[in-house]
Amino acid sequence: MKILFENICKYYDNVKALDNINFSVDKGELIALLGPSGCGKTTLLRITAGLIPHNSGKILVDDKDISSLPPQKRNTALVFQNYALFPHMSVYENVAYGLKIRKMSNKEIDFLVEDMLERVNLKEYKHRKIQHLSGGQQQRVALARALIIKPELLLFDEPLSNLDEKLRTSMREEIKSIQKELGITSIYVTHDQEEALAIADRIVVMKDGKVQQIAKPYELYHKPLNSFVANFIGQANIFNLPIKRESFQYVELLGQQIEIPAEYKGKREIEVMIRPEEIYFEKGGVEAIVEKVSNLGNILRYTLSVQEYDKIIVDSLNRFTSKTYSIGEKVYIKFNKEGIHLIPAE
Repeated sequence: MKILFENICKYYDNVKALDNINFSVDKGELIALLGPSGCGKTTLLRITAGLIPHNSGKILVDDKDISSLPPQKRNTALVFQNYALFPHMSVYENVAYGLKIRKMSNKEIDFLVEDMLERVNLKEYKHRKIQHLSGGQQQRVALARALIIKPELLLFDEPLSNLDEKLRTSMREEIKSIQKELGITSIYVTHDQEEALAIADRIVVMKDGKVQQIAKPYELYHKPLNSFVANFIGQANIFNLPIKRESFQYVELLGQQIEIPAEYKGKREIEVMIRPEEIYFEKGGVEAIVEKVSNLGNILRYTLSVQEYDKIIVDSLNRFTSKTYSIGEKVYIKFNKEGIHLIPAE
């Protein structure tokens, strides 16, 4: 199924929770709704499921308006943050619940549940009560229960936020694999940038009820449309620089000239973004002083003070053979020109 959101608006009293949301989700695509708390992503998900009404706009599924349909007629399934399982039932009974409501035969239910439990690696736990399962196992039960009814649209509301980091990583890979295998159109709500980048085909970044950018993960990371997206998706060094003009227009950054395209003609200043991994230590570069060092495991993150600039963040691979620097040490930095991205100053 393909789903299209047209000018979706939602008000809570005088607060506009969603402001003219427009985007589509292609058949079999997994779209992530990403943004800080209160940006409207869960509200949009609940509207999609039919759990709450919206004030204006349309939701079209394969060109059919489903805006007024009740939840049970939308053929959607939800996977919640808190799992929403029946604690008094076994794994088997939880997964079979939706099929029993559809009054399928016991033989057919048994076949489908066995197949689904094998798909999510829970076959040996089918008689176990929910309270005796780990968080990751409970989320697998929730996923199996959602998938077994063969929904046309699968909705995830922060499904992994209660799990530890290692389990989150393995579960998101499992969800992505099953979703692609079954080809179910999916919308995935998260506030975790890394999770969105890893799991989604495209990402919708939201802020204050508005869509800021819709793009594939690579484009979103390397070519953000504004400084909010740049800072929300990973770390970013953003410099607001005056545009200088001679025979060509350019800005000066860390001892290098960066030519500005003609499309920015007439602008007085521009924002230049450089990701921390595009800056490196090398003699002959611009002098800086190390103010802070954060060991992030595979990355050493340095916060530097550089004359004429705000703080600059540099990420360096934490190899066994890597040279490391201490707080207060003088260093020299350069950057890859190919790694810069221009943002029109807001």
